[in-house]
Order: sequence, then structure tokens, then C-alpha cells
Amino acid sequence: MKIMMKNSASLFVAYLFFMGIVLGQVMPLSGETSEKPFKGKMKEMIESAKTANDHQAIAKYYLEEEAKAKALVSEHQEMASWYKERRQINKTTIYVHNRKHCERLVKYHCCPK
Repeated sequence: MKIMMKNSASLFVAYLFFMGIVLGQVMPLSGETSEKPFKGKMKEMIESAKTANDHQAIAKYYLEEEAKAKALVSEHQEMASWYKERRQINKTTIYVHNRKHCERLVKYHCCPK
């Protein structure tokens, strides 16, 4: 019984850790400011770009977004394989749910429609 409780506690801590990472990516802390332009502002920037610096700023933004997406994909690929390995040891459905969540995010960021 103690081993089962220890495994459950470890699983819970791991789950909280991964959710903290995901939420940390989605919801910045209140004191942080985001340099990411709003979609409307980006549209305005594209429409009004005239100089090389304007176009370089737009390219820089999209290159940064690409790097973030690649990092997110890599992170979720690792988590999906981690959940797949754990699922083979422990038949808990949370592993299946979380693995599918990670796989959906990888597919979305790799191959958006």
C-alpha cells in the first residue's frame, strides 16, 4: 500500500510539474510584458512596411515564433514518449489522455491546417 501511495504521489508531482511548464508557456506572470505584437498590429505592420528594417522586424518576429513552436514540439514529443513508457508499466488512463494531448499539440504545431 505504501509503494502504491508513493507512486501515486510521484505521479501527481510529475503531473503538476508538466502542467506548470505548459501553463507557464501560455500564461505569463502578471509582471511580465510580452513583446509579441497583436494580430491586428502585425497585419498593420505588414501592410505599412516600406523599409528593409520594417521587413526585417517582421521576419524576426516570425523566426522567433518558429523557434518557440519547434521548442514546444520537442518538449511535447518527449512528454508523449514518457507517458507511453509509463503507460506500459502502469495501466492508468491519465497516461493515455496526456500522451494523446501531447501528440495532438505536436501534430498541430508541426502541420497546421
